[in-house]
Amino acid sequence: MKLSRRHVGFGVILATILGSIGYTIWWPHWSEAEKTNAQNIRLAMQQVRGAIEYANRQGGMLEEKDTSYLIKLYRSAMDYAGRADQKVLLKVHHELPKQWQETFIASTHLFVIALENKDRDVGRKAGLIQDDWVRWYNLNFDDMRIPDKQ
Repeated sequence: MKLSRRHVGFGVILATILGSIGYTIWWPHWSEAEKTNAQNIRLAMQQVRGAIEYANRQGGMLEEKDTSYLIKLYRSAMDYAGRADQKVLLKVHHELPKQWQETFIASTHLFVIALENKDRDVGRKAGLIQDDWVRWYNLNFDDMRIPDKQ
């Protein structure tokens, strides 16, 4: 069956419309304020990644200056994480508000306590909760929509 130009043109228009609708559903509109707020999510995760990388480079033996630096990174992560608006977290991923509070913020907070008190038991608990965050993040990364700030 041979398609006429009219049929092909209609098909292209229909595909464009359907693609546009799908894009709108999959990628919601972000206000400038929401884009700005979403950067808190990125920055919080960057601070924690930085702390993990730094601790790994130290090889497990931390001097006082290392501990102070890690506390600074984790506190900074806590500050950014606390600024993330619940509506923005929900817009990024429908499960993120719960995971953010129960795993990301919880583990980050416990790492601060563990480092300040030199408490290995709390540190292990923080690590287990952080593992839950990393597992969830890796499983859901493709479905997360954090807009770029322009």
